[in-house]
Amino acid sequence: MKKMSEPIVFFGNERIATGVTTPVREFVRMAFAEVGVEVAFKGKEEKEVGIVTASTNPDFIVEIGKEVVAVDERYYRPTEVDLLIGDASKARERAFAPVARVIHSE
Repeated sequence: MKKMSEPIVFFGNERIATGVTTPVREFVRMAFAEVGVEVAFKGKEEKEVGIVTASTNPDFIVEIGKEVVAVDERYYRPTEVDLLIGDASKARERAFAPVARVIHSE
């Protein structure tokens, strides 16, 4: 990691970003896969849920068929934009290059 003479200070709702977009479903699949759990989605819109289809990690066994993720209606936005992607320019201005290693299964 590069040592900086001054820290990067973020104010308000500024965030560091990679400039890469990943659907929430894919992020959830990748997160569960890290602990050996496969998740499939069923239902639509605010009724969509993630169900365990396989669990291969002996240290983290989850029952097949168990619902492990669901849409929270408080945060559901039916008129969501098609693409949300972060601006990585603030990081690049400070000589940091975002690294994103996302492998999409779909």
